[in-house]
Amino acid sequence: MSTSRRTWLRAAAVAAAFSFIVLAVMLALHARPRGENPFDDAEWRALKAELAVHPDDPAAADRLRTLDLELRRAFFERQSRLRVGGVLLLVGLVVALVALKRAQRRTLPEPGAPAAPVSETEWARQRAQSRLAVAVTGFLIAGGALYLYLAIPAGLALPTDGLGSDPTEREREHSLPTAEERARQWPSFRGHDGSGVSPADDAPLVWDGTSGENIAWKTPIPLPGASSPIVWGDRVFLTGATAEREEVYCLDAHTGAMLWKKALVVVGPRGEKVNPMEDTGHAAPTAATDGRYVFALFASGRVAAFDMDGQQVWLRSCGPLENTYGHSSSLTLFENHVLLQLDHGFVGDKLARLVALHATTGKTVWETSRPVDASWASPIVCHPPSGPQVVLSATPFLAAYDPATGSEIWRADVLHGEVAPTPICFDGVIYVVHEDVGLYAVRTDGKGDVTKTHVSWNVSDDAPDVASPLCDGERVYLLTSRGTLTCVRASSGEVLWGHELEADYYASPALAGDVLYLTSMAGVTTTVGVGDTFTQRGSNPLGEGVFASVAFAHGRIYLRGKDHLFAIGEVR
Repeated sequence: MSTSRRTWLRAAAVAAAFSFIVLAVMLALHARPRGENPFDDAEWRALKAELAVHPDDPAAADRLRTLDLELRRAFFERQSRLRVGGVLLLVGLVVALVALKRAQRRTLPEPGAPAAPVSETEWARQRAQSRLAVAVTGFLIAGGALYLYLAIPAGLALPTDGLGSDPTEREREHSLPTAEERARQWPSFRGHDGSGVSPADDAPLVWDGTSGENIAWKTPIPLPGASSPIVWGDRVFLTGATAEREEVYCLDAHTGAMLWKKALVVVGPRGEKVNPMEDTGHAAPTAATDGRYVFALFASGRVAAFDMDGQQVWLRSCGPLENTYGHSSSLTLFENHVLLQLDHGFVGDKLARLVALHATTGKTVWETSRPVDASWASPIVCHPPSGPQVVLSATPFLAAYDPATGSEIWRADVLHGEVAPTPICFDGVIYVVHEDVGLYAVRTDGKGDVTKTHVSWNVSDDAPDVASPLCDGERVYLLTSRGTLTCVRASSGEVLWGHELEADYYASPALAGDVLYLTSMAGVTTTVGVGDTFTQRGSNPLGEGVFASVAFAHGRIYLRGKDHLFAIGEVR
């Protein structure tokens, strides 16, 4: 054997031994449970379960945070070592293959020179070396394949930045609920379409929060807020905030147990503080959910996404928001977009805008500037025959945009003053209201400026300044802050009746079956039958003041009081 060939064989042997050692270390590292999926750790799961039962236990919360940090550090350290090991294994494999290839090269005899005779012993030795080379190569290839298989744990979606799972992985795995699935839930402000109409007609009619009659449960909410509850499946979500802390809550819809509460994790400076009015507070916007994530917006302009287990997925800051009373526009969803109506400042400030964020990553999909004053209304998504529209109200106009691109479809110059009520859509008509201009009915099949072409009618008397309108299909109901309830014919604008309820109202009317639910600031819900005449059904005290609007689900009413979230209905 030549010296050159012997050298290459030795190099191949060293590279093979090196690769074998690296692979053995990799396999041993994989065999260690510490640093694998933190969410499978028994102690971590036990602490999570303990906090679900005792959500206000600070010691348990601290232990969970400490353990969570330790597990995450172990995970990332393990992943880092595996990546380094993968590179070393690849280098060893390449060197071994190259060395074996060079060792098998034969030196051709000089032209005309007789070939050297090869003995049977030499042939046998060369065949054995070839078989060894094939075996070593196969071992290294099989080992590398095994490493690649083990290096990527199946189904693991762990935060790469401490705030959420990897955006690419989230985007791939995030599936959207169907329209039918959304319609069965109460996933955003006033339900899946913002109408305030329950998908079922089995809501309770009688209760008394002071005596506990027909109160399934009530759970204290740690931080204040005017946001309304939302419901998806067996979970109820709510937000609360102060100037220093912003939180999202998840409760069991059937028992009221606090499954988790999470404060927004803000990396870096928290930014400029806002000072909303007390009635508005720091948590007036209602959250939204698609059953996979829950999205929360606060007066600071911070918006965050959490998965259903309470893990913060992403956080964006859209503030500060220059708003006289404090930001209160709620979130709504379209497909995989989170829609934010960020109308603040004045027309000349050029601050107002409609923003669509990607639900799984928080990245801006599109942003549209709006030449309007500050607004406290929320966006709605409607689905007329011409295609989906996201509709917003602010001074001076009601406008519709393409929710996929943000391009304006039409606008109607019908608004004036400080707009707070959210518009509603029924049968291709938008009903928008404000106390300074009254109630307008605007058809959705126009293009461009439709002020003179698509406004069907206007009623100027007894229009609300805060509560949103409600439509039962034939009639539109309006409720002012001073307690005037007005019923208007939806097709013509004819005023059918008006009634003074002698109470103050911020919460928007709701409808279940043929009954209107009107909840006053004092927490008394008056039930009224729908129809061409006023018919009061009952009066139900809660025992706490109420600013938020109701949510319907599971044959129950979920209502936020000043200090508690109530589930009204039968105890199960």
